[in-house]
Amino acid sequence: MIKAVIFDLWGTIAYNKNHIGSYIQKINEPVCVENWTCGNWTNCVNQTQRRTCEDINSCNDLSTKPSESQACISGLIVTYTPQELFPKVANNSEINFKSNVKSDGGDLIDIKWFFDSQFKNGNSGYKNVDSSFSNKFTKDGSVEVVISSNGKTQRVIWDVKVVSGK
Repeated sequence: MIKAVIFDLWGTIAYNKNHIGSYIQKINEPVCVENWTCGNWTNCVNQTQRRTCEDINSCNDLSTKPSESQACISGLIVTYTPQELFPKVANNSEINFKSNVKSDGGDLIDIKWFFDSQFKNGNSGYKNVDSSFSNKFTKDGSVEVVISSNGKTQRVIWDVKVVSGK
């Protein structure tokens, strides 16, 4: 005999009245949403850059943790803006992304910009190359700059989140 019916996220479920309290408590438990913040990438050492990332909400779920190391190209100095790799912006906000790459050698530097994995623009040069890309955000998106030189590749990725009320 069914003593109680509880509606939850998964549909209608029948429970014995002796256990209703424990199920209601589980339904009402707050959901923790990760909010990662990462430091700047270190200089390139042995073709690797490092950074530290922290979930400021302390959810203890590492499955969505951003990478804390990436390949880089020795001999290049890469600077970029914005420094915040997880910007949160209001709907219809425009962000100007910039990268400057300096080389201590004479190899060609190639810079390509992508939005949501689709190529948008690029340019090439020697010694000192400036490049930029602007986008107006109406939805969440990912911007990536891919820097290539002497057969090696380095990337910087921004994950932009559009939030209401900002």
